[in-house]
Amino acid sequence: MRRILLIYHGWGIGGGLIAMIGLIHQLKRQYDVHVLCIYNSNAVDYIKNEGISVEVLNSFFYRRLYSLYIKTEASYFSVPGFCKRTYALLMYYLNKYIVAPSVLKNKLGNFDILYLNSLFITDWAMAAQKRNKKVVLHVREPLANDSFKYGKNVILRNIKKYVDCVIAISKDNASRLSGIKNVRIVYDPVVDVNRGDLDIAVESDLKYFVYVGGEQRIKGFEQLALSLDYLNKNVRIFFIGQLKKKKSVGDYIRFFQSSYYRKLSFLRQKILSSEKIIYVGHTNNVFSYYKKAIAVISPFSKPHASLPILEAFSIGKPVIASDIEGTDELVSIDTGFLFHNGNFKELAEVVNYFAKMDNRQLMDYSTASYLHYKHIYTLSESVPAIINEL
Repeated sequence: MRRILLIYHGWGIGGGLIAMIGLIHQLKRQYDVHVLCIYNSNAVDYIKNEGISVEVLNSFFYRRLYSLYIKTEASYFSVPGFCKRTYALLMYYLNKYIVAPSVLKNKLGNFDILYLNSLFITDWAMAAQKRNKKVVLHVREPLANDSFKYGKNVILRNIKKYVDCVIAISKDNASRLSGIKNVRIVYDPVVDVNRGDLDIAVESDLKYFVYVGGEQRIKGFEQLALSLDYLNKNVRIFFIGQLKKKKSVGDYIRFFQSSYYRKLSFLRQKILSSEKIIYVGHTNNVFSYYKKAIAVISPFSKPHASLPILEAFSIGKPVIASDIEGTDELVSIDTGFLFHNGNFKELAEVVNYFAKMDNRQLMDYSTASYLHYKHIYTLSESVPAIINEL
């Protein structure tokens, strides 16, 4: 049995981690898979609880010095952020040429394939290829296409020279890899096992929706919060994800970064005080809430693949989404509605429109959403099959 060493950044619990675990369970049918986490977090325990072999890079370099070079369209510019990325680029080179080769010299000997689970960790590819190992890159993030071309070109050059196979989780992610040939598109697997075990009580005269993303800006937290004043009285939204109820030291630092952080406290309060919001917080049982909802709201403010869209479709739930780049490859007029990104009043109008639908209309959307989900995965390739070609 061939062996795969999968490198994962190790940040927190979210859609990316859930999708990766679904992928690993697929791979384990044919391969021996071991996960190497760059950072230590609650994600490591989550992976262990899934019965997956995992270890953490616990050296001083990765604990105290190393920073991922994040060059993504799913972000906002700030001067402190630019300085941090400049430092991260230096760490990228240091890891690529000095530290990663040393680590992989000890870790990679018994493995056949190095699997990089993020666009942010291409600095590991060279060391693996020079040890005659096959390198697979899973592109889960949309590469930035901004005026700072140098960082983007660094990543693209590394992919061209040292990566044998590139897999993107969306057509939009693939389209941003200019000059990279034969990018394979494989949508993330939907993992519903043990994620829908709660019995959620609802009131028959209310109309329920689900939002997943917490207070993350790119997930559309701001436009969701601002839409609340325009929603009908019978609308309720299950709010899934982290929402800080008290200010942290980081909040005071970010206060000076942009006007958004200066109004974040106001946005949080709108969520916490609104009768339209049912605050759930972190939960592994997202499907329990999907099942009780009319539709799922995915109001992303920046381009990024949205796993909740696929999860919703898998159980026949339509999606209300912003018209960011790439969303139209999943959401159509038959499976939901696209509102103009940044227009929170239009978001509220669409939610109210769905809340007024009768059962026949909702059933039509439900059927179309599920059929679209089946169509997507019928056409999608299999990651294990792709790796078998190497």
